Amino acid sequence: MCLITFAWQPSTSMPLRLIGNRDEFHARPTAPLGYWEASADVAGGRDLEAGGSWLAAKRGGVVAALTNVRDPQLVVPPGAPSRGELVADALKCNDIDEWLTALSQGDALRYAGFNLLVATPQRLWLLHRSQEHLTLNEVPPGVHGLSNANLNSPWPKLLHVRSALESALE
Repeated sequence: MCLITFAWQPSTSMPLRLIGNRDEFHARPTAPLGYWEASADVAGGRDLEAGGSWLAAKRGGVVAALTNVRDPQLVVPPGAPSRGELVADALKCNDIDEWLTALSQGDALRYAGFNLLVATPQRLWLLHRSQEHLTLNEVPPGVHGLSNANLNSPWPKLLHVRSALESALE
């Protein structure tokens, strides 16, 4: 299970503190954290099989992170693009708000289920795509957890890690 826990505190010197675990097939080729050849101002891991990333940041404070949504009822369109492209695209886009709005109005239906977090120093969005929902919301300040379902789903593993982050921040 992919898992991200984060503290969102806009208007502070460190608005986003994020920890995550990427749970992927071990045989899938990846590149570790590093600056991207094609974009020297972006650092993150790379999916060497399908392109894209699961977590990356751009100088200036833009961060994008992704978890898959496990939804056996969701029919994935034939030839669906890799969800990891969403992370790379978020860091390339000039108008994040406009790009996310277009995704939330239907462009995201091309992909299998996902949760996409996109942060700037002032705002944090969550785009959620499942069979029943395609939603875009701003995340309120606080400590949150995200896995393969909705934000703050009460899964034991997620609750444990979120509690650990809260304790560490105290």
